Amino acid sequence: MLISQATAAGIADGSVTLAFRRWHRPRMRPGSTQRTSAGVVMVETVDE
Repeated sequence: MLISQATAAGIADGSVTLAFRRWHRPRMRPGSTQRTSAGVVMVETVDE
């Protein structure tokens, strides 16, 4: 899973509003969604 259970819970309760991942190249695109244990997360931006 790309987002840990603890991070997903923080997103759901609003205490997490920004998350960082380190990839060789971006795998998410702005406007895409990802299903997590806490619900659906929408990707707003992807910046290098």
